[in-house]
Amino acid sequence: MTKDIWEIEKKFLWIILPPVVLAAVLVSLAFGLSTYQSKMEEFGDFKKAILAEAASSIVAPLWNFDKPSVIGTLETVIVGDGVESATVINPDGIETLKVGVGVGSETSKIPLVYNWDGEKHELGTLIVSFDSSEISAAVVAQVVADSALLLILVATILFSAIYANKRIVRRPMEALLSAIQKAEESKSFVTADWTSDDEMGRVVRTFNRMVNRISEEEKSLRKAKAEAEAAKEEALRLACTDPLTGMNNRRAFFDFGRVIEEQAQRAGLTYSIIVLDIDHFKVINDTLGHQSGDEVIKDVANAILGIVRASDIPGRIGGEEFAIILPNTSVEEAMPLADRLRTCIEKVTIVEGGKKRPVTASFGVADGSDGEVPIDKVINWADSAMYSAKQAGRNRVSYYGSA
Repeated sequence: MTKDIWEIEKKFLWIILPPVVLAAVLVSLAFGLSTYQSKMEEFGDFKKAILAEAASSIVAPLWNFDKPSVIGTLETVIVGDGVESATVINPDGIETLKVGVGVGSETSKIPLVYNWDGEKHELGTLIVSFDSSEISAAVVAQVVADSALLLILVATILFSAIYANKRIVRRPMEALLSAIQKAEESKSFVTADWTSDDEMGRVVRTFNRMVNRISEEEKSLRKAKAEAEAAKEEALRLACTDPLTGMNNRRAFFDFGRVIEEQAQRAGLTYSIIVLDIDHFKVINDTLGHQSGDEVIKDVANAILGIVRASDIPGRIGGEEFAIILPNTSVEEAMPLADRLRTCIEKVTIVEGGKKRPVTASFGVADGSDGEVPIDKVINWADSAMYSAKQAGRNRVSYYGSA
């Protein structure tokens, strides 16, 4: 009897084995195709995002002939995992610069257009070379993983078929296949709707635990990715921002300054620089404490931000020292603005000895001489004029000049 049962079981096994194996292969192929399509969509979105971000980031410095900034931006935005190189072609089809040396399997391009005075100016084309080898590797890895999982399920089903009758095997098997089909169709994680205390019931519960675990791990990965991207954006913001005042820090201020200098050189436009330093700030720190000093710095920064124009570029360039770039502004326009700032800062008060007294600042102004002089030197002129204001009694505006 045992031999006859075994022969029947072998015949049943050989009957069911080919369709089960075929089903496993087809499902594995379906998963592989689904994975390939998903990866290609992600790769397409990645390429579009890289191209859009890179193009929007370099048009302004490219328009301003700021080649180092263009190269720096492309190195930051483009060269990384999945990206081999980036090339800028001018409107005449001539390569003007290139970042990266690799040759990817795919290239994409996007026109570089800069809006100036309501008109669009074609600056050329950005061509980016991408490497899609990671997609192929990911697809292969996913197919292998899916195949391994399906082999486990097939083996479980086959051994259960030998030792169980048709009614016990069919229902949990249908539940498992239904979950796999729904997961494949919806590209999500679906658990099998089946409960029992036998062997197949345990298989289903194991499958469901695995699906739930994978689903939770995917959620954790998405959360970690979002947190990493947010941290990256915050790091980029902090790299250019003074943490106490929210103004441009010294690095960002001088970066903007070089752009203004080049614009002035190209168009023959003048600009002005205002440098101001809070009077007797060391006394404030020593008598009232550094916390009060920080509050004074923030109040002065808010006063500056409340006065400067949208086109002006303010920044904190030292402990209690601030500077403002005034593009396309003559010294005749800059001097009244500096005096307005001086008056506004006087409204900031501190309490010392039970009495309120105003906070004052000394100002130095210098003009950019139509871009003929490096902006670093113009800032030094304004700084020297500010010290002249200090020596003349503080709380006043002094003009250095360019001659």
